[in-house]
Amino acid sequence: MFNEIVMPKLSEKMTEGSIISWEKVSGDQVEPGEILAVVETDGQQMTLPSFGSGFLGQLLVKPGDTVPVGTVIARMERSRGDRLEDKNRNIRKTPMEPEHAAPTPHQCNALHSSPHFAVSVHIEMEGVESLCRTFREDGVRITVNDFIIKASVVALLKFPQVNSSLGEQGAIRHSHINIGIALSLQHGAVTPVLRECSEKSLHDLARESRNLMERARKGTLTPLETTGGTFTVANLGMYGVDEYVTIVRHPEAAVLAVGAVRNAPIVAEGRVIPGRLMTATLSADHRLLDGADAGLFMAELRRLLEHPSPVLFNGK
Repeated sequence: MFNEIVMPKLSEKMTEGSIISWEKVSGDQVEPGEILAVVETDGQQMTLPSFGSGFLGQLLVKPGDTVPVGTVIARMERSRGDRLEDKNRNIRKTPMEPEHAAPTPHQCNALHSSPHFAVSVHIEMEGVESLCRTFREDGVRITVNDFIIKASVVALLKFPQVNSSLGEQGAIRHSHINIGIALSLQHGAVTPVLRECSEKSLHDLARESRNLMERARKGTLTPLETTGGTFTVANLGMYGVDEYVTIVRHPEAAVLAVGAVRNAPIVAEGRVIPGRLMTATLSADHRLLDGADAGLFMAELRRLLEHPSPVLFNGK
């Protein structure tokens, strides 16, 4: 199995880019955050990081070539010797546009000027999906993403260090929780922000996020509605992506990337049974969080989603 790496959109006006140099060669083992290539657009050179681990496969664009944004420029193999001609394998694109991949120049600078790390957990989502079906039968529109946002808020209240940002004088721990919802739209990436989330119910957050996303698609958001986030949730599950790593939105401490809820075997009481699993990955700035902070937060998020309790409905 392999991932396709595409020419990223590194600025709002970028329509094409040139490969200046490949920093890795075919066959090299690559880890998240390592530099794959140097790209030039509009006279500026920027580095292109890897968003996953594996082995760099076929390089499809030569140094000096200019190609449109979205062109497949290389392939990443899960293991050495993966055959690209295997037509029976499912091809998943590596996200390479802001929040759906391409980091912005600001994000590229943040990635390479600060230490980042990622922590992933698998979450059993049958309980959440069952509640969504119950709400739908009652005529109430609540989605899995609404539960993820609400669970993130509750987990941030328990571990406020994750709800922090980096200021000129050091770490800033916020008393308010503003959740950014990363979206990738035809006219570009945008992150509308849900404000003052700590006191809002699941239904409040669902209603407000739906309104923000609808206006984001219409391009009618105000500047205030896309700034001031303290934590970001990025969901690519609707594109069939199982799991991925995304870039922290500086100056925030962390961003949560979630994939699709999928059928998978799980072990319960010593038996293997069918399950509904979702992989969630927290990317964090190591200057603000350490591994224990990220691990505790993700464990709490998993607990909240695997055992939905009244706390998800009623705020604190």
